[in-house]
Amino acid sequence: MTLHRMPLTRLWALASRLLWREARSGELTLILMALMIAVTSTTAIALLSSRLEQAMQARSNDLLGADLRIRSTTAIPPPGQIPHRR
Repeated sequence: MTLHRMPLTRLWALASRLLWREARSGELTLILMALMIAVTSTTAIALLSSRLEQAMQARSNDLLGADLRIRSTTAIPPPGQIPHRR
């Protein structure tokens, strides 16, 4: 069995004819609409998820009470042993 290779120009012509036939039949429109709905809903869900995560991150400081973080190169003494300066 031998394989016949179609020239690239004929392949493009065939592809464009098939695309035009599908566009006229209405099936291509249906597929494009379904693709648009899928992309739109995926984008909306991703945006909602991102906004929800940002809101939870912003409120987590209030809920946990972790508004301040202290770093030091030396050990910090326990609260009862901190000397008061006047």
